[in-house]
Amino acid sequence: MGDLGSSGMLFLTKDHVPLNTVVAITINFDPSSKSSDLSLSASGKTVRITEGGVGIKFTSIDLNKLQKCIISKLNHK
Repeated sequence: MGDLGSSGMLFLTKDHVPLNTVVAITINFDPSSKSSDLSLSASGKTVRITEGGVGIKFTSIDLNKLQKCIISKLNHK
């Protein structure tokens, strides 16, 4: 993953993904943990193509859970 914000993210990939592709995303802030406390799901669509990946605009995401995951991750660095 590249950049992440409340309205979207940059997904790093070498694969070609066409614009306006609908995507289902799971973001896991702690892959080593089996807990779902630091994981959330979102929906989006591709809105930009770059050399290193695709820009995804979220169409559905739980912003409260995103905030909790980010804060928890920052506190446990």
